[in-house]
Amino acid sequence: MFNKSMSKKRILIVDDDASIRDVMEEVLLSEGFDVDVAENGQDAIDRLQKALNLPDLILVDLMMPVKDGVGFLKDQQNIPRLKTIPSVIMTADGQIESKIRELGIKDFLKKPIDLDHFTNAVKRLVAPHTL
Repeated sequence: MFNKSMSKKRILIVDDDASIRDVMEEVLLSEGFDVDVAENGQDAIDRLQKALNLPDLILVDLMMPVKDGVGFLKDQQNIPRLKTIPSVIMTADGQIESKIRELGIKDFLKKPIDLDHFTNAVKRLVAPHTL
């Protein structure tokens, strides 16, 4: 995991919905990114702790079983080698904008995901100097 070509930007998608993961993975692969996936926040933390090469960006669903997006973000911030990786919450929560400060979220993507907006947001977040 996370040991593909070093020249490509690496994205980790954390979402419990396999169909959503598959679509996002396919879109990002077609845009030239390396992509890995995890089924929930705990799966993501476990994979990241074992990874030799870390992702450049983590896209994490807010609502998941086992460990949700908030739990993942809390764990990520407590692990020194993971805390500097930018993470973006993905959610269908219509009230997310009012919860952002409370949750410490800087960036979020609303579900259902608009694929053009999604692709542009990922490009902006992993390579702001090239846009």
